[in-house]
Amino acid sequence: MKHMFTLLRSSLLIVLVGSPFMVVLAQSISPEEVELKQKAAAYVTGRKLDSALYFSKKLVAQYPGAGNHLLTGSVYELRNDKVNADKSYNKAVEVAGNDLYKVYSDLGLVMLKRMDTVKAIEYEHASLSLNQAQADVHYFLGGLHEVRHAIDSANYHFTQAWRQDSTNTIYLQKMYAIAYAGGDMAAALPYLEKAVAIDGKDQRARNTLVYGYLEIDAFSKALGLLNQKIADTLAGDVDYFNQARCYLNLGDTANGLSALRQAIAFSVQVNNTYYDELVQVLAAQGQHKQLVMVYEAGAAAGIEAYQAWLRGYQEAVTGMDSIYKGIQGSNATTSLFQLGKLYISIQDYTNSLKVLQDYQAAGGAQHDSLYSLLAISYVSLNKYAQAKESIEKALALAPANEDYKLLLLSILYRLQDFSGVISTIGDIQVLQQKDGRKEEAAMGYLLFKSHWGLGHVREAAAYHKMLF
Repeated sequence: MKHMFTLLRSSLLIVLVGSPFMVVLAQSISPEEVELKQKAAAYVTGRKLDSALYFSKKLVAQYPGAGNHLLTGSVYELRNDKVNADKSYNKAVEVAGNDLYKVYSDLGLVMLKRMDTVKAIEYEHASLSLNQAQADVHYFLGGLHEVRHAIDSANYHFTQAWRQDSTNTIYLQKMYAIAYAGGDMAAALPYLEKAVAIDGKDQRARNTLVYGYLEIDAFSKALGLLNQKIADTLAGDVDYFNQARCYLNLGDTANGLSALRQAIAFSVQVNNTYYDELVQVLAAQGQHKQLVMVYEAGAAAGIEAYQAWLRGYQEAVTGMDSIYKGIQGSNATTSLFQLGKLYISIQDYTNSLKVLQDYQAAGGAQHDSLYSLLAISYVSLNKYAQAKESIEKALALAPANEDYKLLLLSILYRLQDFSGVISTIGDIQVLQQKDGRKEEAAMGYLLFKSHWGLGHVREAAAYHKMLF
């Protein structure tokens, strides 16, 4: 909103000087009057204000219309002569006649330039009292009220602007922004859907709608828009990454992997998030060799965390050699447990699961750490039901372990057990034990998504408002 007002302030003279003609369009203008207007405007543009004032005063002396008084007032305004500026504005009001509502609207812009939003609002309301059918004035008032945090009034005027000009998608986007800021996604998204239906080439509306769909997990709808954008324009890395998110959440791993690789290829700078997501998907598919290749590519691209992972990977492989020798001896179960942990450390979850199950079959102790490692392996392979069963066993043995509760929370969310997510969050105390700002934001996001998933629109809106 601040940006919009900056534009309005900078374009004030275009409105009042470049086309003072808002209030005189219906009148015939002589060539001499046009010439004087153009000279005054040219000198304003060149910041030669003495010459601009000379021609504007000459103009208003010969052609004392409302628009010319506004022009003269605007030149005084630039000279910081508010006394004479106000005299010119008052004269414009006196002679405006049927065009008074236009003069009031222009004076609202003047007051905005003076940073007096109260008077700006008063002038714009005065304009509407004379002529309600002014979509642009309603839009301007909506912005003024929004800056003053009078959200209901802002929404009223944006809505009136839309009703009067239902072809202008900017009004719909402002109505979306108001509803979004209030956390009401159910009310917000239809505004953008209308905007895109009216103008399918409006990239801003379409991109915003994509993110809105992603926030509520409407992946099919988001994917449709993304595929259309990628087909119509030269897409960027973010588009491909969001496309990958959609494919992966819809169970299309092959296209998801392809889109992730496109995101990495199109990214101008190395983006760790794209690499991390690709690693996670490959790990879930049990494609460990390809996973290592991604780490190598990321390390070569300069990702320090990937370089460190490769060093740890080599150490783990070396450690595995000695552990395999121990499996043949008397410490077989201990060796198997250590081997399972090493496989988890290098994100080879297929082998970690196999080795940990061998540990169980060999009579290894059934302790909470075992079940937590099994849960990590299962969840990393997208086997959420088995992961839930394992982490619940871990919690039965160590009910106060906050890390286990956090893992359970992640599993419940992936299972879309939203009631379980809400109740589990209420039982987690980790936020009181750590610097929990980041964790608190994550919890709020999960609560928003869970209440939304359960159809609790009011509760979801409350958490969304807190987050965004």
